[in-house]
Amino acid sequence: MNNKKRILGWLTLLVVIFNRQMLVVDANSPVVNSQEYAPYYFDTYYKYLADGMEFDDYEVDVYYPPNAEGIYQFNVDNYAINKIHIYQVNSDGIYELSYFLGEDAQQDFRYHPDSADNTKSLVFPPTLQVGQVFYQGYASQQAVTVTDILSSFEHQGEVYQNVVVTESFDESNNRTQTYLAPQVGILTTRRTSADGVFDITARLVERSQSLNSESSADQSHSPLSMSSKRDEIIELFANGGIVDKYSYAEAEAELARLEVLTLETGNVFNGHFVDSKYANQMNNSNISRGSSLMLIDYLSQYFSQYGNPTIIDTRYQYQVDFADIARYGTWTDQTGSSIHFLGSGNGMQDNPSTIYIELMDLDSIQRTAQIETADTQEINLVSYFPEGNRQVKVNTLVRPGELGGTGWYSESQHHAYLFYNKTGGVSLAYPVADHYVEFRMMVE
Repeated sequence: MNNKKRILGWLTLLVVIFNRQMLVVDANSPVVNSQEYAPYYFDTYYKYLADGMEFDDYEVDVYYPPNAEGIYQFNVDNYAINKIHIYQVNSDGIYELSYFLGEDAQQDFRYHPDSADNTKSLVFPPTLQVGQVFYQGYASQQAVTVTDILSSFEHQGEVYQNVVVTESFDESNNRTQTYLAPQVGILTTRRTSADGVFDITARLVERSQSLNSESSADQSHSPLSMSSKRDEIIELFANGGIVDKYSYAEAEAELARLEVLTLETGNVFNGHFVDSKYANQMNNSNISRGSSLMLIDYLSQYFSQYGNPTIIDTRYQYQVDFADIARYGTWTDQTGSSIHFLGSGNGMQDNPSTIYIELMDLDSIQRTAQIETADTQEINLVSYFPEGNRQVKVNTLVRPGELGGTGWYSESQHHAYLFYNKTGGVSLAYPVADHYVEFRMMVE
């Protein structure tokens, strides 16, 4: 469920008057480009340790790096609850487009309707300068002041230059100070209560898998160009490969093959591989999670730039959006039979390009199932819902795992399918004998 804050405009005025005295911009202060300080933009993993109470430690995973529009998604997990953020970096500054509490961290929310509407929260304006005040929040209710730009700042034994320090106060006058370094983002966050009850500092202690940092310090840190991404992926293949280690020429040829296949078939769709064999190859390779996402993002961008969108519309027009697939709950056929979705399978951690679920089938056997996109098929459906028996066209296949975990069923008689029904909801077509029975999620 989306949690964008809608706060009345007059609250902004109260916050400014009672909680913060505005500073005058220091004309002698250096002016820095905020893109150099974008939070969780330059790497795919960050770990913070705090000296305060439980759940003040947290980790950040960037599951979807910046796309062609500079939109990226990261998940903050403090070991109690996770919060997914959708950010965008562009010439107007850095914005949060939406956030989601407690949702599946690997689900792509970049194209969710709440990320595409006109409601957004400023994170940083295009430039930052000492004394500058700007307003964060979906109602621009939170005043943030740039209090300093430190020429030198030591953190965890490393010295950083041009570290930006910001300060804000909440409605209880509790203070938050944030230290940000160029090409890194947030180094330290300190939260101090007005009554002195708590003083908690969270420090960055680990980060890894650089995605967007450039080798030259005077290059801007906008998302990598297509050519830069392509070169990086070729190097990635040459150092590990999808199946075996490639030479540079073989790596370049393999990526070219994937590019052609993407243009011909729309191989990357909805942030996932349409052809599951590439997802399986990724899963069995030495390529890291962040690197596999880099390839997916590159091919998605490649198709957006050079492909024909009608390929997707015509070949996969019955595809169920992964965002609409419930990960848990009971599905019924209206006769008393039921199938239980028990949640996300562990396989999702290993292979982010394919959706996995745990389900309890009609025989009360628990197994893992793989959800993937397939070519259009027309199936015979037996239904006890008002629409009755009918034929439906499907693109979204649910492939159950063989008992004992030895692989995935390849025979079509074992496959189930997901499709949109007449009510706009998602139905599950489950194989029984020579036909399929329609199941729908029970409404509690």
